Amino acid sequence: DETRCNGAAESATQFPNIQSYLWTTDAAFTTPVTGGVGSSNYNITEQCAGTYYLRVTLDNGCVWEGSCTITGGTSGMTLSAVVTDADMCGDCCGEIDLTVTGGSAPFTYIWSNGQTTQDLTCVDPGSYTVQVTDDAGCIETATYTVGVSNYPIVFTLTGSPTAQEIIVGPV
Repeated sequence: DETRCNGAAESATQFPNIQSYLWTTDAAFTTPVTGGVGSSNYNITEQCAGTYYLRVTLDNGCVWEGSCTITGGTSGMTLSAVVTDADMCGDCCGEIDLTVTGGSAPFTYIWSNGQTTQDLTCVDPGSYTVQVTDDAGCIETATYTVGVSNYPIVFTLTGSPTAQEIIVGPV
């Protein structure tokens, strides 16, 4: 079950005597697009929202370079998480158990704290943003907040104290 993004772009200028087209996802022209019709046509298809770079080489050796931005392509991924709050005494740290549905496996993860695992374990309270990239290059982002749980203190009074033994309020 392979999910692809639905964004597309094409060169607005049809050059005569084309030697090659190269569509990439980086301005250094080192990472060709994948999926759709590939990276060596005048157009690209099945791409996610983002910036794409085009290098056209003519038969006479002239090179034209440009870029375009695809908006509105959908990743096909849904991110959800179970968040476990840290406790206020520091005995238990927080966790984010992330689940990805849809998209094309394998996935890569980058969290705002630098972690590259699917889940975060033993993290301090705070907000964490994850960017998930699937095998097709589609990206989905979500932010989750690890809070602090204030667990109630439960105690039992034993014995029979007298009124003098229990002081309530300021003395």
